[in-house]
Amino acid sequence: MESLPIRITVDPAICHGKPCIRGLCYPVEMLLDLLAADMTAEEILADYPDLKRDDIRAALVYAAQVTRVQRMVSYPRERAGWCTFAAACGALIACTKSRYASYARSGEWKPYH
Repeated sequence: MESLPIRITVDPAICHGKPCIRGLCYPVEMLLDLLAADMTAEEILADYPDLKRDDIRAALVYAAQVTRVQRMVSYPRERAGWCTFAAACGALIACTKSRYASYARSGEWKPYH
């Protein structure tokens, strides 16, 4: 069986560089949206015959790895607002990028930029 992360590709010429399944015009976010809308894997596979069950699993693995963070930062309520939100997003992006860099060094996962 092909390694699941290899099934996720990023090409600026396909879907504006969004992570897609095997270079096809099926963005990972679309599969996640379908699953979030309570479609079963069987229904998705019936509607999109180009996809395989491992493609759906790869999308879930990818989403889990992208959302994995090292720590969450909580702020007092009086500091909550757009600036705090933007700072928290920046910290999340920095953690995610460092995780990608570690995967790239290990050869387990290739960064998409």
